[in-house]
Formats: sequence, structure tokens, C-alpha cells
Amino acid sequence: IKIQKQNQKLKYYHNMLDQDKLNGELICQQAQAIKGMSEHLAEYKQHQNKIACIKNYELLLLTPIVRRFMELSKKQKEYPTKEEWAELATEVNKLFPSFIKFNDNASFSLVEQQICLLVKIGLDLPSIIFLMNSNNKNITAKRSRMYKKLTGENGGAKDFDEYIRNLL
Repeated sequence: IKIQKQNQKLKYYHNMLDQDKLNGELICQQAQAIKGMSEHLAEYKQHQNKIACIKNYELLLLTPIVRRFMELSKKQKEYPTKEEWAELATEVNKLFPSFIKFNDNASFSLVEQQICLLVKIGLDLPSIIFLMNSNNKNITAKRSRMYKKLTGENGGAKDFDEYIRNLL
């Protein structure tokens, strides 16, 4: 009878062990499923952010101040006033709230902030050079340095432009 009770206990513990294995496998499967869903959710959020960025960029292009900067860059006869720079910053920050946080955290000079604004509104390098009353080498070097300051990584001016344009 003692041996029979011992065998029953042993069988009970083997069943418990088998159940623990099944539970462990189930937990692993569920963890993998959750990981997959989290990755899918992150991709979805990134996609939604891109859509929001495009919509806000389209709205930004319709503002009178952005049209004014476009006009100034095409005519290349006069430079923006301090008031126009301030208005441009206000409009960009309205549509891209993280842009103002980025400016606060980056500790950029006024010239660097202005370059960021011009990149954000999609101006090309010749337009930026004119509006900043500078030259290609200087503007390109500043953009590369700003990218390093922002990301801690080495990168070129085009990397900086892409980073700025993708800020919400």
C-alpha cells in the first residue's frame, strides 16, 4: 500500500511537471504573439505619423508666410525680416509641436534655427544659401554639424534634412 501511494504521488508530480511544461510553452507562444503585435503596432504608429506629417506639411505650404519665403527665395532680391522669421517659426511650431521642443533641447544658435526652419518648409540648398546670405560650403557644414549635435552620429547634410523633415 505504501508503494502504491508513493507511485500515485510520483504519477501526480509527473502530471504536474507535464502541465508546467505545457504552461511554459504556452507562455512562450503568447510572448511571441505579443511581441509580433507590438511590432505591428509600432509600424502602424510610424505609418500614422508619416501621414500626419504629410498632412501638416501640406497645410504649412498653404500658409502666407511660407509662400512669402518661397517668393523671396525665387526672386532673390530681398531677405526675410525678423518679424517674418518669427512668424515662420510660429507657423511651423503650430503644425509640428515637437519642432519647438526640438529647438529648445538642441540649443541651436539663431542661424541654426533658421536653417532648420528653411529645411522644414522644404526649401532647396540654393534657396537656403540665398535666404541665409551664406555659401554652399558653410550651410552644408552647419547642417552636418547639427545632425551630429542632434543624433550623436556622423552624417551628412542630407541626413540632417531628412531628420528635420520627419519631425512632427
